[in-house]
Amino acid sequence: MVDSSKASTESKLLKNSKKESHQNGFSLPASSESKIKALTRPERNDLDNPNNPNYYYAQKVKENSNAYVLPSSTGFNPLAVTSDNLSLKNKNNDTKNRRCKDKFGRTDSLWIFYTYLVTFWAPSKILKKFGFNNKDRELAWREKIALISLIVYSGIFVGFLTFGFNNLFCKPQNLVDVSYTNLTEEQSLIHGYVYNSKDIRVFGIENLGGKDLSFIFQNVEGDCSNVFENDNRDYFFKNGYYDCFESYDESSLYKHLCTQTSVDKNNIVGIRPQGRLKYTWSDVKNLKNHNLVVYDGNVIDIKLLELLNKANIKNYPQEYEILAKEKFAGTDITYLFSDYQRGQALGKCLIQIAKVGTVDSETVGCVTSKVVLSISLTLIVGVIFIKFLGALIYAWFVAPQQGVDHMTEDFYKHQSCINYLENLSGTSCTSVAIQDYRKKIKSKSDLWFNETLNPKFIHKNVLKQPHPGYMPYGYPLLHTICFVTCYSESKEGIKGTLDSICHTRYPDTHKLLMIVCDGLIKGSGNEKSTPELVLELIEDFSLSPDNVEAHSYVAVAYGEKRHNKAKVYSGFYTYSIESEDETISQATRYIACKVPIICVVKCGTEQEQKTSSKPGNRGKRDSQVILMSFLEKMFFNDRMSQLEYQLLKNIWMITGLMAKNYELVLTVDADTVVSKDSLGHMATEMCKDPKIMGLCGETRISNKMSTWVTAIQVFEYFISHHQSKAFESLFGTVTCLPGCFSIYRIKAPRHDSGFWVPILANPDITERYSDNITNTLHKKNLLHLGEDRYLTSLLLKTFPKRKLVFLSKAFCKTLVPDTFSILLSQRRRWINSTIHNLMELLLINDLCGIFCFSMQFLIFIELIGSVLLPLAIVFTLYIIFLSIFSSPTPYATLILLSIILGLPGFLILLIGKEIYNFVYMLIYIVALPVWNFVLPVYAFWKFDDFSWGETRVVEGEAKHDDEIGEFDYSQIYMREWKEIAREDVVT
Repeated sequence: MVDSSKASTESKLLKNSKKESHQNGFSLPASSESKIKALTRPERNDLDNPNNPNYYYAQKVKENSNAYVLPSSTGFNPLAVTSDNLSLKNKNNDTKNRRCKDKFGRTDSLWIFYTYLVTFWAPSKILKKFGFNNKDRELAWREKIALISLIVYSGIFVGFLTFGFNNLFCKPQNLVDVSYTNLTEEQSLIHGYVYNSKDIRVFGIENLGGKDLSFIFQNVEGDCSNVFENDNRDYFFKNGYYDCFESYDESSLYKHLCTQTSVDKNNIVGIRPQGRLKYTWSDVKNLKNHNLVVYDGNVIDIKLLELLNKANIKNYPQEYEILAKEKFAGTDITYLFSDYQRGQALGKCLIQIAKVGTVDSETVGCVTSKVVLSISLTLIVGVIFIKFLGALIYAWFVAPQQGVDHMTEDFYKHQSCINYLENLSGTSCTSVAIQDYRKKIKSKSDLWFNETLNPKFIHKNVLKQPHPGYMPYGYPLLHTICFVTCYSESKEGIKGTLDSICHTRYPDTHKLLMIVCDGLIKGSGNEKSTPELVLELIEDFSLSPDNVEAHSYVAVAYGEKRHNKAKVYSGFYTYSIESEDETISQATRYIACKVPIICVVKCGTEQEQKTSSKPGNRGKRDSQVILMSFLEKMFFNDRMSQLEYQLLKNIWMITGLMAKNYELVLTVDADTVVSKDSLGHMATEMCKDPKIMGLCGETRISNKMSTWVTAIQVFEYFISHHQSKAFESLFGTVTCLPGCFSIYRIKAPRHDSGFWVPILANPDITERYSDNITNTLHKKNLLHLGEDRYLTSLLLKTFPKRKLVFLSKAFCKTLVPDTFSILLSQRRRWINSTIHNLMELLLINDLCGIFCFSMQFLIFIELIGSVLLPLAIVFTLYIIFLSIFSSPTPYATLILLSIILGLPGFLILLIGKEIYNFVYMLIYIVALPVWNFVLPVYAFWKFDDFSWGETRVVEGEAKHDDEIGEFDYSQIYMREWKEIAREDVVT
């Protein structure tokens, strides 16, 4: 049953959405309906299609309001419609989407066919002998080989464009082009070709250097034999077409020099010319004492036709007479002879008798090759410079305007632990900066915030809420959940993280620490399990830890592991700050402050605790989904599990606030230390711009010089933030918000309407992020290895018009792998998840820009660059060796390489970062073979490895077993929180 109040609320929401559409000018005349449909994306109109980015949101509204949902005319607001108005097509959409699946439960039959095609040489029987005992593992391996084959094809294509395309379409000439003005005394010219004078042996004739000897070596058996005729068939063979001039510029004749014998012809044919005589078009047009034309790329001197023995030529071609009389000098006459058969024969004869060189031009193939090369270089250099300029624009103009303008050191005296702020209701939070909207929101927010749990549950030491007008940064304060996930970290590491969050310059009243322990895990080197270490840090429990019970919830897993149990502990985390009052003694100078904290310990079922080495462990994504699913159900007033109700109750007990009051989630890893200013900057930036749905700060390395492995990572971290993320932030499309240090918006205010849009609490985000059916290699890489990137991709896909940005003012420090084996394992996960997430982002058509000037195109370039990294470093090393050991030196390529490697150095200078980054840049460049070859090749070969490897070491850990068994849904009780609360009060 759905409460009437809830149905009424949904009706008001839908009615307001319609009203808002009309108020904003979205309602157009009936005649304009076709134009509206043309402006909306068809893929976003079919809300019954599971692939629609807003599918789950529409289903949620449909469930809660008992109404069908259709897209609005603008494509933004879902509209309710009666079943009578629902077309038969929409009603039958489920049937349309339920198509026959193959034996693997998949519909991508074409891809499956291709995987078997490229792995035909590996039958299933053979694979079983190598340990592939089930169909999933076998198919994952086949998909890996198929993906590698695509990478190889891409590499071959790029290699062909780089080296083979030019050789194929513009074949390299073995002859050197010689300008006619550069002909030396050591060279002689014959039919347009340049020869070494020493190689010309003409019966004792000397001083032939620098002259045209074409008349001495006439070819009378070639293309002119069918053009020039004589009654005596042997006449031209004996006498030639021309008299034997030494050079046609000379008046003297040496008839005895004519080489018409076959022996002499063979001698000249056997001599290799040095090159071809080249004329520019300017030479062809302007050279005096010549009548030069161009035929098929050959320079023809029409003036030579005057020296022919025309008296001995029968039927001299009229076309030649026209050429001699008309003014064709300096033109291309190819078109005159190319359109009929006789003309082509005359043209070839001209080349044989009057060619003096070749015109300085290129073939179509060479032109095409240069165009392709120019486009490729323009794209590469353009993308590099655009990213570089974007990073500069961000650093110079955007970053200074982000966050808090002036963060003061005396903020601590405004902290709530001073205990002077008055206690007000929990409805005093809003992310709308304009105060005129505050009254409207407060008046309409009663629809959501007027119901709470029993006030008797509230802890006696709950922190007092500040006055609504208290805005230390000039903007309203936002209640924030500081979410920390733990696995096998040490107590010191966890405490360092919690201390850093508590010491951030943001009121403790608006911070809630929530730490999730992923199973009863004992980290290597720890004396106690991780949950025990965390509980030692909590004081003033709302309920004694001994009395806390485990509660069931639906985990992100498969089979019987879908059922998991967890315990919820709550209390306060105590930390100390130094007082500003110098009159206070040193012993009492530190003031104890506290922050509410919740600890969720995933402990597994009773049976699992007996049989598993890691009971309760379901992964980091499951820990995140616990919070996201809870927030979604609170937003939609949906049924929740016992665990989710315990979260609601514990939040109420230690804060006096309902979970709906919280607007932000700060995610921090348990080995990360955040800066004091970070939360203030992040929350303020989120408040400034309600369109921002998430942002990340800069992640810095705390163990820079531990080993060479950490040293090579410093500059890589620097450039990934201050160039890549800074550039993406300009367009609001940061493609990866790292889970170690990011903040997300739970819900966003919808203008001044008083209503909220779910962001992180959106069903389309939660349902897709909690997907446990990972039956493809693609989905396994997305969900098992790259949950941070995938969550970012989901946000961009669901809300393409909202923003994901980078905030350089906020930073954290973290420990990075200090051994190569751990780095190899970590980067395997990161590289593979990056590739698959970039493939997901390519499918988003709503990103800003168009064609080559779009984020989608830049994502495509990044994807190609990621898969071709090994090939790129091989080409780079090849070019370097080529420039050293061969000639000519490829200066253009070396300049391009220098630009690619050198621009980051200029970036360090121009944005005013520490100079020591130059040292780490040099270390990074030396380690490029590791980054661009070793790590990617290893990652590609491990496409079918979905484990977390050696990043987190657990004492006594064994290999993952396949998840088996069936999930019993009857063990999970789902009810509305009001029903559970009524029973809770009674008991």
